[in-house]
Amino acid sequence: MGLNLNLVPSGTRIFIDSNIILYIFLKHPKWGKSCQKFIQRTEEMDIQGIVDEFVYSEVMHKLMVTAMVNRFQ
Repeated sequence: MGLNLNLVPSGTRIFIDSNIILYIFLKHPKWGKSCQKFIQRTEEMDIQGIVDEFVYSEVMHKLMVTAMVNRFQ
C-alpha cells in the first residue's frame, strides 16, 4: 500500500477504494488492522470517507467469489 493511512490528516476528504474494505472483511494479516483504524476514523468524523456504487459492487462481488472458493475449493 503506497499510502500510510495513519498519516491522512484530520479533516481530509478521501476516496475509499475497495481494497481497504476487503482487507478488513478478509482479515488481511498485514493491512487489515490499519484499514480498520482508518475506517474507524471516518466513523468518528475525523476524516470524511467517500465510497461510490462501483466500490460497493466490487466488494460484494469479491466477497461472494471468496465465499464460493472457500466453500467449494
